[in-house]
Amino acid sequence: MHRIDTPTAQKDKFGQGKNGFTNGDPATGRRATDLNSDMWDAVQEEVCTVIEAAGIPLSKGEHTQLHAAIGRLIYEQVKTRLEKNQNGADIPNKPLFLQNVGLVDVLFKGDGRFLAGTFVSDAIDRTSIGARAATGCQFMRAHQAPDAPDQVSFWQIITLSEVVSPTTVVDVLAVSGNNVLFGHGTGTGITSWRQVAMLEGGAFTGGISAPNMRGDTLVT
Repeated sequence: MHRIDTPTAQKDKFGQGKNGFTNGDPATGRRATDLNSDMWDAVQEEVCTVIEAAGIPLSKGEHTQLHAAIGRLIYEQVKTRLEKNQNGADIPNKPLFLQNVGLVDVLFKGDGRFLAGTFVSDAIDRTSIGARAATGCQFMRAHQAPDAPDQVSFWQIITLSEVVSPTTVVDVLAVSGNNVLFGHGTGTGITSWRQVAMLEGGAFTGGISAPNMRGDTLVT
């Protein structure tokens, strides 16, 4: 597109370098602005391009096509945008969105902050501790998991895995109330639990023997 640039254009009518049209002035001998094919071609193609871009065939007898085309083009753009009142519910691929903004390994719950991999779902609480631990070192909660110390208590568990693998060796520390246990197993499940001695009271002397968490031997 361009502004009129014929010799009879009114120079700088709309500002510096912005020519316009004039009807001329017989009293002063000023001629009306002459038009040329360049100007009309520009106007024609600018308008027709908008109409055709909207998928509307040009029709000589219709004089509302530009209006219809603008409306259609705006609608096509708007319908791909997220609605404010949806508060993110209309994001088509939420996992990819979280990945793009760097929030894949972040989880917030209430006023507290949990580490990546924290499980707070009742269904997940019942999932094998060993299987979850095999996905990496993490903090988790367990309740009625098949390899939990019991099927009644809620257990807060810290897991230490050698590698991320279903067959990795897994060691865990489980706490529920005053109960503290060490667990040992693999990605298929925790196979043994050992009670941690709770030593309280005054000073004492002598040796202390406790079971090795990975076997039946005693460690003194």
